[in-house]
Amino acid sequence: MFLSIPARALRVGLIQALGGMDRSSESVRAISAQERAVLVQALRLGGSPNVDPIPPEQLDSLQVLGICPCGCASVDFLETEPDQAAEVVAHAIGETPSGEPVDILVFAYNGVLTDMEIIGYSSTPAPLPVPATVRGWDGQRTSCAT
Repeated sequence: MFLSIPARALRVGLIQALGGMDRSSESVRAISAQERAVLVQALRLGGSPNVDPIPPEQLDSLQVLGICPCGCASVDFLETEPDQAAEVVAHAIGETPSGEPVDILVFAYNGVLTDMEIIGYSSTPAPLPVPATVRGWDGQRTSCAT
């Protein structure tokens, strides 16, 4: 089951309460190899069947524009306006290096990736999962990546 936009609105409200995503010039960078591997796996194994595939060239040119102020591994790829409702294009799960389960939500607006959320359930901010542990949230093998 894919989360609705209110789930993202809740997250946006939390980030605003924390002071917003860090979009300082130091946080703008190319997507890391591990972030890209997690993103590709999430799109491949947890992609929504109702979403057009994300072209590989979009993945190759992704820039991280913001990082979450809580310290988790969530990243923004595109700044959207409040009235631009991004949709969940993938929902996957994985495990961190310490074995902690995490949810991975990937959002896009008009076919352009906007952010990847890493949601942990412990008292510490969630790091990226190990790419090899990423699997579809509901066990289905759907694909949103080409």
